[in-house]
Amino acid sequence: MKRGVTFCIVADLDRAVRKAIKRIREWRPYRDRDGIKTEREIGETVHVMNKREGAFRLVVLRQKKKQLDLFSDEEYFLRCPHLETPFMSLLL
Repeated sequence: MKRGVTFCIVADLDRAVRKAIKRIREWRPYRDRDGIKTEREIGETVHVMNKREGAFRLVVLRQKKKQLDLFSDEEYFLRCPHLETPFMSLLL
């Protein structure tokens, strides 16, 4: 990896990841690069993937849906940029 290059690996929102997200109790306002508060919130937890050794830090961005979805009972849009990357320093 070249220095100064940032990237993000996105975690699948499978059943195990969604279960881990539901355990997050502390959500903080997410601020953009200029420090301006957005409509999103950020939270984090630990996740262990199947067939992998060790746990990973899972950071989640969520945003409340303005309109409910006919085919889903999810209250939030969820994004899971996967961790331990230089990108995460921009979020936390």
